[in-house]
Amino acid sequence: MVVANLISNGITEDRAWNMPECQAIWLSTAFIKIKGGEVNVLTTEEEEFMEQERQAKAEAKAETDKPVAEKS
Repeated sequence: MVVANLISNGITEDRAWNMPECQAIWLSTAFIKIKGGEVNVLTTEEEEFMEQERQAKAEAKAETDKPVAEKS
């Protein structure tokens, strides 16, 4: 999708495939934003935090869903 977005915005196919990945993602994201698209950019730390929160919620739900006799 990133390469297709770059090419559709005037980047040559060769350049799109051979530019550094971080530059390709940055340019693709910028093109999406310029065209009014919604983009959520997260850091690795934010993604990890969100995953930890999802896991904690799932564990809490599993604990509350246990029958009374199984709860510790």
